[in-house]
Amino acid sequence: DMGCGTGILAIAAAKLGAGAPVHAVDIDPVCVRSAYSNARRNRVGKKLVTVRGDASVIQKGQYDLVLANIHRNILLADMSTYMRGLKPSGGKIFLSGFYTADIPVLVEKAESLGLRHTFTRSRDDWAMIVLEKGEGLSLSIHSPCRRTDERYISLRVYRLCQGINDVSGTVWNRL
Repeated sequence: DMGCGTGILAIAAAKLGAGAPVHAVDIDPVCVRSAYSNARRNRVGKKLVTVRGDASVIQKGQYDLVLANIHRNILLADMSTYMRGLKPSGGKIFLSGFYTADIPVLVEKAESLGLRHTFTRSRDDWAMIVLEKGEGLSLSIHSPCRRTDERYISLRVYRLCQGINDVSGTVWNRL
């Protein structure tokens, strides 16, 4: 969860069964502490690792999934770093927190990096897109609801992204 703020995307990923550890990254130390505190309150503190730093910290790992609910300019600046943080065998980047008018420029940047645009949703002029690197995705999902297919997990994360205000992190809709 890049630019994690309150940690809501990382917490949701942990609750939906993402393999541990789930990383929540932010440059603001207050946000890092907040994300950790919220993870403990939501009983996923042992699955979530909070990290203070910029996007470059994810290059140390190889991730199946990167979530970023940040405004357009940061997404454009950090997209190549997000891509380098994905596993070579494939992975996905979920981007949200921008307007529908920003979709073309974000997709153009993604395609220039060799990412494939696979999914778009919008509501009330807010948008989210999914980008894919290479072929396949090997998510490690363990869910008590037994709905572990990639499309279901993607839909749940999409619904969460659609319900978040990128400035305050306030949840508009419940999972």
